[in-house]
Amino acid sequence: MKAPIKGGPAEFEVRRQRALGLVGAEPMVSDLLEFLAVVWGYQQERASNAKVREATQLLTVPFDLDLVSDLIAREHEQATATLGPFAPLASPEVADGFFWSVAEAPIVEGAAAQATVPATWREGSCPICGALPKLSVIAEESGEFMAGAARYLICARCATAWGFGRATCPNCREHHPRWLGIFTNERWPWARVDSCETCKAYIKTFDLRLPGSREVVPLVDDVATLPLDLWAADRGFHAIGSVPSLDPT
Repeated sequence: MKAPIKGGPAEFEVRRQRALGLVGAEPMVSDLLEFLAVVWGYQQERASNAKVREATQLLTVPFDLDLVSDLIAREHEQATATLGPFAPLASPEVADGFFWSVAEAPIVEGAAAQATVPATWREGSCPICGALPKLSVIAEESGEFMAGAARYLICARCATAWGFGRATCPNCREHHPRWLGIFTNERWPWARVDSCETCKAYIKTFDLRLPGSREVVPLVDDVATLPLDLWAADRGFHAIGSVPSLDPT
């Protein structure tokens, strides 16, 4: 069964619309959301390019990105030239890493959208491209009323979602309640930080069963709930699927 999560692989337009809808509602990150809306619009456009579509057909599970490295390099140059002058980036190094992720996403996510996640996969890394998860999502599934809500991890690279144990750290597999913590903020009752004292990692989780979560697009609302990340960082935790990011300040 496909994970009931909005804004999945290659759903750039869904993310763009959600970002625009949140501009103004989250003043701390409104400028950042506006820029990311431009980025997702750009990626949607690149995803329709003939060479990009051809490249998605070259990737089979598990992905070997060396097969499309030349195209990703060209896409990186174009993304940097097109979007770079407008990006609120923290440093040249962060900028370069961010635009590599922007460049590869239409290719990698396009291929991921056509791939099938093994039903038995319960590892802490993506079954499609091998990257670490960026987010966690808890969601009800139709036809699973008595089975409880499923938990998914969402890949930091290709946006694939796959099933994973509810009370387990995706980074080190710690499952003892003593070492696993939860932090919430009443502003976003459906969002929380799941932290692990054993490995000092955390992952942000969106509980789509809770009121107010109907319109949540996890990869967008991850940006809107930035204070949760700041809380975790202040306490010495690091994000599991850290990727180059923009500077909201």
